[in-house]
Amino acid sequence: MILKPLNDLSLIEEVASSGTAPVYLVGGCVRDWFIGETCLDLDFLFPSYPEKVAAEICRKHGGEYRKFEKFLTIRVLIKGRRIDLACFRKEKYPFPASLPEVKKAGGVAEDLKRRDFTANAVALGLKGRRRFEVLDPYKGLEDVKKGELRILHKNSFRDDPTRLFRAARFCGRFAWKLEKSTAASLKEAVKKKYLQLLSRERIRNEILKILAEKEAFPALKLLENWGALKDVLPGAKISRKIDGLKDTEMRLAFLCGSASVPMESLRSLNLEKKTYKMIAAALKPYVEKRAPAGEAGSGQRAVLELLCPGKKNVVFSGLLLGPAELKKLGAENIFWNALLERTAVLQWRGSLNSREEALKRARKELSVLRAGRRSFGEKS
Repeated sequence: MILKPLNDLSLIEEVASSGTAPVYLVGGCVRDWFIGETCLDLDFLFPSYPEKVAAEICRKHGGEYRKFEKFLTIRVLIKGRRIDLACFRKEKYPFPASLPEVKKAGGVAEDLKRRDFTANAVALGLKGRRRFEVLDPYKGLEDVKKGELRILHKNSFRDDPTRLFRAARFCGRFAWKLEKSTAASLKEAVKKKYLQLLSRERIRNEILKILAEKEAFPALKLLENWGALKDVLPGAKISRKIDGLKDTEMRLAFLCGSASVPMESLRSLNLEKKTYKMIAAALKPYVEKRAPAGEAGSGQRAVLELLCPGKKNVVFSGLLLGPAELKKLGAENIFWNALLERTAVLQWRGSLNSREEALKRARKELSVLRAGRRSFGEKS
Protein backbone atom coordinates (compact mmCIF):
# COMPACT_ATOMS: atom_id res chain seq x y z
CA MET A 1 0.00 0.00 0.00
CA ILE A 2 1.30 3.45 -0.91
CA LEU A 3 0.52 6.34 1.46
CA LYS A 4 1.82 9.85 0.83
CA PRO A 5 2.32 12.16 3.85
CA LEU A 6 -0.37 14.82 4.16
CA ASN A 7 1.92 17.46 5.68
CA ASP A 8 5.57 18.50 5.99
CA LEU A 9 6.65 16.65 2.86
CA SER A 10 9.72 18.82 2.25
CA LEU A 11 10.88 18.47 5.85
CA ILE A 12 10.28 14.71 5.76
CA GLU A 13 12.32 14.29 2.60
CA GLU A 14 15.09 16.45 4.02
CA VAL A 15 15.36 14.33 7.18
CA ALA A 16 15.19 11.12 5.17
CA SER A 17 17.94 12.23 2.79
CA SER A 18 20.23 12.97 5.75
CA GLY A 19 20.24 9.33 6.86
CA THR A 20 21.40 6.11 5.30
CA ALA A 21 18.78 3.71 3.90
CA PRO A 22 16.38 2.48 5.05
CA VAL A 23 14.57 5.33 6.80
CA TYR A 24 10.99 5.14 8.08
CA LEU A 25 8.30 7.26 9.64
CA VAL A 26 6.47 5.29 12.30
CA GLY A 27 3.43 5.33 14.55
CA GLY A 28 0.81 8.03 14.93
CA CYS A 29 1.63 10.06 11.84
CA VAL A 30 1.15 7.03 9.58
CA ARG A 31 -2.09 6.16 11.37
CA ASP A 32 -3.43 9.70 11.06
CA TRP A 33 -2.52 10.05 7.36
CA PHE A 34 -4.29 6.75 6.70
CA ILE A 35 -7.40 8.22 8.37
CA GLY A 36 -7.01 11.33 6.23
CA GLU A 37 -5.85 13.73 8.93
CA THR A 38 -2.68 15.80 9.16
CA CYS A 39 -0.22 15.04 11.96
CA LEU A 40 2.57 17.23 13.32
CA ASP A 41 4.17 14.49 15.46
CA LEU A 42 6.89 13.04 13.26
CA ASP A 43 8.80 9.98 14.48
CA PHE A 44 11.67 8.78 12.30
CA LEU A 45 13.44 5.40 12.45
CA PHE A 46 16.99 4.75 11.25
CA PRO A 47 19.24 1.67 11.15
CA SER A 48 21.82 3.37 13.44
CA TYR A 49 21.78 6.03 16.14
CA PRO A 50 20.90 9.22 14.20
CA GLU A 51 22.98 11.87 15.98
CA LYS A 52 24.58 13.04 12.73
CA VAL A 53 21.11 13.46 11.21
CA ALA A 54 19.98 15.52 14.21
CA ALA A 55 23.08 17.71 14.03
CA GLU A 56 22.64 18.32 10.29
CA ILE A 57 18.96 19.24 10.61
CA CYS A 58 19.71 21.64 13.46
CA ARG A 59 22.59 23.19 11.50
CA LYS A 60 20.27 23.92 8.57
CA HIS A 61 17.35 25.22 10.62
CA GLY A 62 19.03 26.74 13.67
CA GLY A 63 17.45 24.29 16.09
CA GLU A 64 18.78 22.16 18.92
CA TYR A 65 18.61 18.54 19.92
CA ARG A 66 18.74 16.47 23.08
CA LYS A 67 20.00 12.91 23.26
CA PHE A 68 18.38 10.13 25.29
CA GLU A 69 21.05 7.53 24.67
CA LYS A 70 19.66 5.13 27.26
CA PHE A 71 16.56 4.81 25.08
CA LEU A 72 18.40 5.24 21.74
CA THR A 73 16.34 8.31 20.87
CA ILE A 74 16.99 11.98 20.03
CA ARG A 75 14.55 14.87 20.26
CA VAL A 76 15.01 17.70 17.77
CA LEU A 77 13.47 21.16 18.27
CA ILE A 78 13.30 23.39 15.20
CA LYS A 79 11.03 26.33 14.47
CA GLY A 80 8.80 25.52 17.43
CA ARG A 81 8.42 21.92 16.22
CA ARG A 82 9.42 18.70 17.93
CA ILE A 83 10.74 15.81 15.87
CA ASP A 84 11.77 12.45 17.32
CA LEU A 85 14.57 10.37 15.84
CA ALA A 86 15.50 6.84 16.89
CA CYS A 87 17.26 3.75 15.69
CA PHE A 88 15.59 0.34 15.49
CA ARG A 89 14.97 -0.83 19.05
CA LYS A 90 13.84 -3.77 21.10
CA GLU A 91 13.04 -3.68 24.79
CA LYS A 92 12.11 -5.63 27.88
CA TYR A 93 10.51 -4.63 31.16
CA PRO A 94 12.21 -6.11 34.27
CA PHE A 95 9.09 -5.65 36.39
CA PRO A 96 5.63 -4.07 36.05
CA ALA A 97 5.62 -0.32 35.35
CA SER A 98 9.40 -0.16 35.08
CA LEU A 99 11.13 1.88 32.43
CA PRO A 100 12.21 -0.43 29.61
CA GLU A 101 15.69 -1.80 29.07
CA VAL A 102 16.37 -0.84 25.46
CA LYS A 103 18.75 -2.44 22.97
CA LYS A 104 19.33 -1.97 19.28
CA ALA A 105 17.09 -4.14 17.08
CA GLY A 106 17.89 -5.77 13.78
CA GLY A 107 15.25 -4.03 11.72
CA VAL A 108 11.99 -2.14 11.52
CA ALA A 109 9.80 -5.24 11.92
CA GLU A 110 11.42 -6.03 15.27
CA ASP A 111 10.98 -2.42 16.33
CA LEU A 112 7.26 -2.41 15.51
CA LYS A 113 6.80 -5.41 17.78
CA ARG A 114 7.53 -3.26 20.85
CA ARG A 115 4.78 -0.70 20.13
CA ASP A 116 1.74 -0.08 22.32
CA PHE A 117 -1.12 -0.84 19.90
CA THR A 118 -1.44 -2.34 16.44
CA ALA A 119 -2.76 1.00 15.16
CA ASN A 120 0.64 2.51 15.99
CA ALA A 121 2.73 -0.49 14.88
CA VAL A 122 2.87 0.77 11.32
CA ALA A 123 5.75 2.31 9.38
CA LEU A 124 6.14 4.26 6.16
CA GLY A 125 9.21 3.75 3.99
CA LEU A 126 10.91 6.94 2.85
CA LYS A 127 13.71 5.83 0.53
CA GLY A 128 14.30 3.81 -2.62
CA ARG A 129 11.78 1.21 -3.76
CA ARG A 130 9.93 1.46 -0.42
CA ARG A 131 9.27 5.19 -0.67
CA PHE A 132 5.83 5.81 0.83
CA GLU A 133 5.16 2.07 1.12
CA VAL A 134 3.29 1.08 4.30
CA LEU A 135 4.70 -1.70 6.47
CA ASP A 136 1.89 -3.13 8.61
CA PRO A 137 2.85 -6.58 9.96
CA TYR A 138 0.21 -6.61 12.72
CA LYS A 139 -2.70 -5.42 10.55
CA GLY A 140 -3.04 -2.23 12.52
CA LEU A 141 -4.72 -0.37 9.68
CA GLU A 142 -7.39 -3.08 9.51
CA ASP A 143 -8.05 -2.40 13.19
CA VAL A 144 -8.23 1.33 12.41
CA LYS A 145 -10.88 0.60 9.75
CA LYS A 146 -12.86 -1.44 12.27
CA GLY A 147 -12.49 1.21 14.95
CA GLU A 148 -10.78 -1.19 17.34
CA LEU A 149 -7.78 -0.66 19.61
CA ARG A 150 -5.68 -3.79 20.07
CA ILE A 151 -2.53 -4.44 22.12
CA LEU A 152 0.27 -6.54 20.63
CA HIS A 153 0.68 -8.94 23.56
CA LYS A 154 -1.17 -9.83 26.75
CA ASN A 155 1.36 -8.24 29.14
CA SER A 156 1.26 -4.85 27.43
CA PHE A 157 -0.55 -2.98 30.22
CA ARG A 158 1.48 -4.78 32.86
CA ASP A 159 4.76 -3.76 31.25
CA ASP A 160 3.74 -0.14 30.73
CA PRO A 161 0.58 0.96 32.58
CA THR A 162 0.72 4.39 30.91
CA ARG A 163 -0.83 2.55 27.98
CA LEU A 164 -4.14 2.68 29.88
CA PHE A 165 -4.06 6.45 29.53
CA ARG A 166 -3.14 6.19 25.86
CA ALA A 167 -5.92 3.68 25.28
CA ALA A 168 -8.40 6.15 26.77
CA ARG A 169 -6.93 8.99 24.71
CA PHE A 170 -7.13 7.16 21.39
CA CYS A 171 -10.56 5.66 22.07
CA GLY A 172 -11.81 9.06 23.18
CA ARG A 173 -10.36 10.91 20.21
CA PHE A 174 -11.43 8.47 17.48
CA ALA A 175 -14.51 6.93 19.13
CA TRP A 176 -12.82 3.51 18.98
CA LYS A 177 -13.65 0.46 21.08
CA LEU A 178 -11.25 -1.87 22.86
CA GLU A 179 -10.81 -5.21 21.13
CA LYS A 180 -12.16 -8.02 23.34
CA SER A 181 -8.87 -9.48 24.59
CA THR A 182 -7.44 -5.96 25.00
CA ALA A 183 -10.41 -5.01 27.17
CA ALA A 184 -9.81 -8.09 29.32
CA SER A 185 -6.11 -7.27 29.74
CA LEU A 186 -6.93 -3.68 30.65
CA LYS A 187 -9.49 -4.79 33.22
CA GLU A 188 -6.91 -7.11 34.78
CA ALA A 189 -4.31 -4.30 34.89
CA VAL A 190 -6.76 -2.00 36.69
CA LYS A 191 -7.68 -4.78 39.13
CA LYS A 192 -4.00 -5.32 39.98
CA LYS A 193 -3.54 -1.54 40.38
CA TYR A 194 -0.55 -1.30 38.07
CA LEU A 195 -1.21 2.42 37.66
CA GLN A 196 -0.22 2.97 41.27
CA LEU A 197 3.25 1.64 40.46
CA LEU A 198 3.93 4.54 38.09
CA SER A 199 5.77 7.66 39.20
CA ARG A 200 3.59 10.71 39.65
CA GLU A 201 5.56 12.43 36.90
CA ARG A 202 4.61 9.76 34.36
CA ILE A 203 0.98 9.93 35.48
CA ARG A 204 1.06 13.74 35.23
CA ASN A 205 2.42 13.66 31.69
CA GLU A 206 -0.30 11.30 30.51
CA ILE A 207 -3.08 13.29 32.18
CA LEU A 208 -1.79 16.49 30.57
CA LYS A 209 -1.84 14.81 27.15
CA ILE A 210 -5.48 13.86 27.68
CA LEU A 211 -6.38 17.36 28.87
CA ALA A 212 -4.68 18.83 25.79
CA GLU A 213 -7.04 16.92 23.48
CA LYS A 214 -9.67 18.99 21.69
CA GLU A 215 -12.23 17.09 23.77
CA ALA A 216 -10.87 15.62 26.99
CA PHE A 217 -14.16 14.40 28.44
CA PRO A 218 -14.50 11.16 26.40
CA ALA A 219 -11.08 9.88 27.51
CA LEU A 220 -11.59 10.93 31.13
CA LYS A 221 -14.99 9.24 31.17
CA LEU A 222 -13.43 6.03 29.90
CA LEU A 223 -10.81 6.14 32.66
CA GLU A 224 -13.62 6.63 35.16
CA ASN A 225 -15.67 3.78 33.69
CA TRP A 226 -12.65 1.46 33.75
CA GLY A 227 -12.05 2.27 37.44
CA ALA A 228 -8.64 3.73 36.61
CA LEU A 229 -9.17 7.40 37.44
CA LYS A 230 -9.74 6.79 41.14
CA ASP A 231 -6.31 5.17 41.39
CA VAL A 232 -4.54 8.35 40.28
CA LEU A 233 -6.89 11.18 41.39
CA PRO A 234 -9.16 9.79 44.13
CA GLY A 235 -12.61 11.33 44.18
CA ALA A 236 -12.19 13.29 40.94
CA LYS A 237 -15.53 13.94 39.25
CA ILE A 238 -15.91 14.12 35.49
CA SER A 239 -18.11 16.67 33.73
CA ARG A 240 -18.67 17.12 30.02
CA LYS A 241 -18.36 20.85 30.71
CA ILE A 242 -14.60 20.43 31.23
CA ASP A 243 -14.24 20.76 27.44
CA GLY A 244 -15.60 24.29 27.71
CA LEU A 245 -12.47 25.34 29.60
CA LYS A 246 -10.06 26.97 27.20
CA ASP A 247 -6.67 25.66 28.27
CA THR A 248 -5.02 22.60 29.73
CA GLU A 249 -4.08 24.29 33.01
CA MET A 250 -7.65 25.27 33.84
CA ARG A 251 -8.87 21.80 32.90
CA LEU A 252 -6.33 20.39 35.34
CA ALA A 253 -7.47 22.90 37.97
CA PHE A 254 -11.04 21.61 37.65
CA LEU A 255 -9.93 17.98 37.74
CA CYS A 256 -7.82 18.45 40.88
CA GLY A 257 -10.44 20.69 42.44
CA SER A 258 -13.06 17.97 42.06
CA ALA A 259 -10.82 15.38 43.78
CA SER A 260 -11.30 14.37 47.40
CA VAL A 261 -8.29 16.40 48.58
CA PRO A 262 -7.73 19.08 45.92
CA MET A 263 -4.41 20.60 46.94
CA GLU A 264 -2.87 17.25 47.83
CA SER A 265 -3.88 15.94 44.41
CA LEU A 266 -2.37 19.00 42.74
CA ARG A 267 0.90 18.81 44.70
CA SER A 268 1.26 15.11 43.98
CA LEU A 269 1.62 15.78 40.24
CA ASN A 270 4.96 17.58 40.71
CA LEU A 271 4.16 20.31 38.22
CA GLU A 272 6.57 23.05 37.20
CA LYS A 273 6.57 25.79 39.85
CA LYS A 274 4.97 28.39 37.59
CA THR A 275 2.16 26.05 36.53
CA TYR A 276 1.55 24.89 40.10
CA LYS A 277 1.23 28.48 41.34
CA MET A 278 -1.21 29.37 38.56
CA ILE A 279 -3.49 26.42 39.31
CA ALA A 280 -3.21 26.81 43.09
CA ALA A 281 -4.23 30.48 42.77
CA ALA A 282 -7.21 29.51 40.61
CA LEU A 283 -8.36 27.00 43.22
CA LYS A 284 -7.68 29.12 46.31
CA PRO A 285 -11.22 30.56 46.73
CA TYR A 286 -12.77 27.09 46.37
CA VAL A 287 -10.31 25.42 48.76
CA GLU A 288 -10.49 28.18 51.40
CA LYS A 289 -14.24 28.78 50.89
CA ARG A 290 -13.67 32.53 50.61
CA ALA A 291 -14.61 34.97 47.86
CA PRO A 292 -11.53 36.13 45.91
CA ALA A 293 -10.10 39.52 46.89
CA GLY A 294 -10.38 40.78 43.30
CA GLU A 295 -12.66 39.87 40.45
CA ALA A 296 -11.91 36.35 39.22
CA GLY A 297 -10.31 36.16 35.77
CA SER A 298 -12.24 34.42 33.01
CA GLY A 299 -10.31 31.13 33.35
CA GLN A 300 -10.50 31.04 37.14
CA ARG A 301 -14.15 32.01 37.12
CA ALA A 302 -15.01 29.25 34.63
CA VAL A 303 -13.30 26.68 36.90
CA LEU A 304 -15.01 27.97 40.05
CA GLU A 305 -18.41 27.98 38.37
CA LEU A 306 -17.93 24.33 37.38
CA LEU A 307 -16.82 23.38 40.88
CA CYS A 308 -19.61 25.39 42.53
CA PRO A 309 -22.68 25.25 40.30
CA GLY A 310 -25.47 27.56 41.39
CA LYS A 311 -23.34 30.18 43.12
CA LYS A 312 -24.34 33.77 42.40
CA ASN A 313 -22.22 36.13 40.31
CA VAL A 314 -21.42 38.23 43.35
CA VAL A 315 -19.29 35.40 44.74
CA PHE A 316 -16.78 35.72 41.88
CA SER A 317 -16.80 39.52 41.51
CA GLY A 318 -14.27 40.48 44.18
CA LEU A 319 -14.80 41.41 47.82
CA LEU A 320 -17.72 43.70 48.51
CA LEU A 321 -15.57 45.58 51.01
CA GLY A 322 -12.14 47.11 50.65
CA PRO A 323 -9.93 49.65 52.41
CA ALA A 324 -12.11 52.58 51.28
CA GLU A 325 -15.25 51.10 52.87
CA LEU A 326 -13.40 50.20 56.07
CA LYS A 327 -12.13 53.75 56.37
CA LYS A 328 -15.68 55.06 55.99
CA LEU A 329 -16.73 52.79 58.85
CA GLY A 330 -13.92 54.24 60.92
CA ALA A 331 -12.46 50.78 61.45
CA GLU A 332 -9.09 50.70 63.15
CA ASN A 333 -6.31 49.10 61.07
CA ILE A 334 -5.90 46.32 63.62
CA PHE A 335 -9.38 45.02 62.73
CA TRP A 336 -9.09 45.19 58.94
CA ASN A 337 -7.88 41.63 58.33
CA ALA A 338 -10.58 40.13 60.53
CA LEU A 339 -13.33 42.17 58.86
CA LEU A 340 -12.14 41.37 55.34
CA GLU A 341 -11.78 37.67 56.12
CA ARG A 342 -15.24 37.49 57.62
CA THR A 343 -16.69 39.32 54.60
CA ALA A 344 -14.94 36.90 52.22
CA VAL A 345 -16.35 33.86 54.05
CA LEU A 346 -19.91 35.19 54.22
CA GLN A 347 -19.81 36.36 50.60
CA TRP A 348 -18.68 32.86 49.49
CA ARG A 349 -21.55 31.31 51.45
CA GLY A 350 -24.03 33.61 49.71
CA SER A 351 -24.95 35.48 52.90
CA LEU A 352 -23.86 38.83 51.47
CA ASN A 353 -25.17 39.93 48.10
CA SER A 354 -24.50 43.67 47.97
CA ARG A 355 -22.12 46.31 49.28
CA GLU A 356 -24.87 47.65 51.52
CA GLU A 357 -25.36 44.23 53.15
CA ALA A 358 -21.59 43.87 53.58
CA LEU A 359 -21.29 47.30 55.21
CA LYS A 360 -24.16 46.58 57.56
CA ARG A 361 -22.61 43.29 58.60
CA ALA A 362 -19.14 44.80 58.97
CA ARG A 363 -20.55 47.53 61.22
CA LYS A 364 -21.95 44.86 63.54
CA GLU A 365 -18.71 42.88 63.45
CA LEU A 366 -16.73 46.02 64.24
CA SER A 367 -18.87 46.68 67.29
CA VAL A 368 -18.17 43.16 68.51
CA LEU A 369 -14.43 43.55 67.97
CA ARG A 370 -14.35 46.84 69.76
CA ALA A 371 -16.27 45.40 72.66
CA GLY A 372 -13.50 42.86 73.04
CA ARG A 373 -15.60 39.76 72.54
CA ARG A 374 -13.54 36.61 72.45
CA SER A 375 -14.80 35.54 69.00
CA PHE A 376 -16.04 38.24 66.71
CA GLY A 377 -19.39 37.65 65.05
CA GLU A 378 -20.51 34.71 67.17
CA LYS A 379 -23.56 36.59 68.50
CA SER A 380 -24.12 39.10 65.75
